[in-house]
Amino acid sequence: MNMLFNYYLDKNSIDSWVKDFSSAAQKVIMYSFKGTNGRLLTNFYNKYKKFKEVEGIPRNKWPVSSKTSQELHKQYTAPMKASRLFYEENGIFRQTAKGKVYEKFLSEELNEDERWLLSYIFLLDATFDNKDNYILSRSNEIYEILVSNTSESFVDSALSELFTNKNLGISDKDIAFYDFLYLDTFYRDPDFLKLYYNASEKDKKELQKYVSENLEEKNRNCVICKKFISPSRSSGNYTVNELIDDLKILMFSKEFKKLKYNDFEGTIKAILKLYDNYDIDNEKILGFLIDNKNIFEPILMNVFKVEDIDDSEEDTEEEKYDSQVINVDINYSGDKPEPRIDDTTIVGKQQLRAIFAMRKKIAREKSNYTCELEMLNGCRYFTSKTTKHNYIEVHHFVPREFRNNFENSIDVLANYITLCPHCHRMIHLATDRERVNIIRYIYNQRKNRLKNCGIEVEFADLLNFYNIEDES
Repeated sequence: MNMLFNYYLDKNSIDSWVKDFSSAAQKVIMYSFKGTNGRLLTNFYNKYKKFKEVEGIPRNKWPVSSKTSQELHKQYTAPMKASRLFYEENGIFRQTAKGKVYEKFLSEELNEDERWLLSYIFLLDATFDNKDNYILSRSNEIYEILVSNTSESFVDSALSELFTNKNLGISDKDIAFYDFLYLDTFYRDPDFLKLYYNASEKDKKELQKYVSENLEEKNRNCVICKKFISPSRSSGNYTVNELIDDLKILMFSKEFKKLKYNDFEGTIKAILKLYDNYDIDNEKILGFLIDNKNIFEPILMNVFKVEDIDDSEEDTEEEKYDSQVINVDINYSGDKPEPRIDDTTIVGKQQLRAIFAMRKKIAREKSNYTCELEMLNGCRYFTSKTTKHNYIEVHHFVPREFRNNFENSIDVLANYITLCPHCHRMIHLATDRERVNIIRYIYNQRKNRLKNCGIEVEFADLLNFYNIEDES
């Protein structure tokens, strides 16, 4: 008895299951930022172009739907902020420095592979779904799900098999014979994945042949056919090109995570080497990235966490030097809104480093060198060689990665939390149950101060920022 085939047939008799695994809903697709129309990485530029229609226009003057009275461009605000291509100020959206270079990129003469690679790099540090470095973190999450229900060697083989054949013009009926089709479609169904992995080659072939025949005849009587075939057009909610695009992102991200950041140019060359099998002009792409180092270096710094200085108590010479480039009141004492700084540029990141380097000293002094969680955790201290006070670290409560979610600067004292080393590790590394409790405690202590600084943040948003799915 073919348990895999029978499972597939039985599940196809359940309308809710078929709909759940064949619809165009964001929860169905691997990468939510792609949207429902043209789910390719390179199609993100369509969102950008659409949103550019309202650049510089007050929100109360945005066009609205005649049927629903809803803003026509509202759906693009979150992805544009998350991609750091636009920022919001007083209800008006404008391009960041990164956004202006992205606009320039769209006018470049590039082939399909070159445009894909640059699109990937542009979006590497995006925070879609309020997830830091979304593309890499989501790819890792999907890969781990697949491996946990099959095996690492099986997943790697499924990826490389289709990756090798990317330029062969694979048809709908032929795609049915590639394992990745089933991994991509059913990555949210562990029972199917386990059955597929453990099935004999003969049993797999029976299922694959059934799917292939239905795809060729355009019979919409199984979930994969519903996913690929529509009565009104040649393709359904999904296409082979979109499937291969998922694979490219997953495969490329898997290899990307093995890289280490050295210097900017060396890291870029290592990235290009990953793309060796594709049709790109290395000199042209390298030239574009180097010419626009001002925005591409910050992207890589964000991805590789190059400037993770929250743990540092001593100020480096670089941080002291950076204080010369800032133009805000370092020593302010009250809670008030401050203008955001564009951190998509090298200079912007230098300014923010300088602000933090100076204000973290003030945060320690104002806390009397004690931990924010002292009343909760009964903290123990040791004396710092540098300050001769309790050793205290300073943490951005609203994480730095999500600066672009807010109209005002989050680099204010209200958002700087002093923590002992134990509590600082706890907020990052403890179980979700423990982290929820301390995040709620700090939120209750700081939410009014944050609001006074123009930082409107909900507790649920913070849980997303800290990658906590469920507070229970």
